[in-house]
Amino acid sequence: MSNPVSAVNEGSMHPRNKYQGRYELQELRVIYPELEQWIIQHEKAGETLQFAEPGAVTALNKALMLKYYGVSSWDFAPGYLCPPVPGRADYIHHVADLLAEGGQTPNGPTIKCLDVGIGASGIYPIIGHKEYQWSWVGSDIDQKALNSTSDILVANGLSEQVRLRLQDRKDLIFYGIIRKHDLFDAIVCNPPFHSSMKEALAATKRKVDNLQSGGQFKQNFEGMEHELVTPGGEKQFIHRFMQESRRYFRQVLWFTVLVSKEDHLRYLTAKLKSMNPADYRVIDMYQGNKRSRILAWTYQNIHERSEWQWKKQMLGGEE
Repeated sequence: MSNPVSAVNEGSMHPRNKYQGRYELQELRVIYPELEQWIIQHEKAGETLQFAEPGAVTALNKALMLKYYGVSSWDFAPGYLCPPVPGRADYIHHVADLLAEGGQTPNGPTIKCLDVGIGASGIYPIIGHKEYQWSWVGSDIDQKALNSTSDILVANGLSEQVRLRLQDRKDLIFYGIIRKHDLFDAIVCNPPFHSSMKEALAATKRKVDNLQSGGQFKQNFEGMEHELVTPGGEKQFIHRFMQESRRYFRQVLWFTVLVSKEDHLRYLTAKLKSMNPADYRVIDMYQGNKRSRILAWTYQNIHERSEWQWKKQMLGGEE
């Protein structure tokens, strides 16, 4: 079993990421006029956004979805998380590298992925389909979030490419979602990071302090509590994710999950190795000064991985 640690252009976005460098506000304000109200003049940086305001963050990412992916209707339910488009795209490109296995990047609807916790915006499946034409299943414990994503998919002509499934067992992740005949090339997951709302607010205050020169702290993000908080935080959630993955080891080529906190990595990789995967990877991702990592593993050995697509053709799958 190998343990490569991957970093593509350390400190930079993935080279296939459509976003590279500073936001082009002049272009984005023309594409998405609602962004204009959040643009300010900074004495040193020049034109910039009021990043401490949740409305500015949402407007920016809507503009990026329109510019890079042609998504004109990305109106998710109020109060839910607005995902940062460049970072989400990076995750998808790294998953594509995993599936390429050193060869050609796989394209087309025969590649089927599962997004655990798709949320109200459908961000990962939308980018995954726009970039590589993959087909998707998205799961969530929140029916309102699924309804929001469904509206977005219908508005953008993607309802056939992305199927939605409700996880009505909040204590489980894959049960009832991965069905008997499903075969997934990859699973992606952006888990809740925090163990409490107090912890979530403290982490955000540290970020906002870097964006504000003073004044009273104001939360600059939205998000339902279950999107931000899980018992035991991300470490416990990912441990449960890994434990459950063993039951579905023949139905999934690559399991992947985003790890926000580096100090959790040693614990998680130790637990993962005890489960005897055929291979696992720690993949670094960068967005500006922010660093995160993807933990990826497979129970298929190199020979089984080479025959995976043939296996899918022989066995088929179910919707």
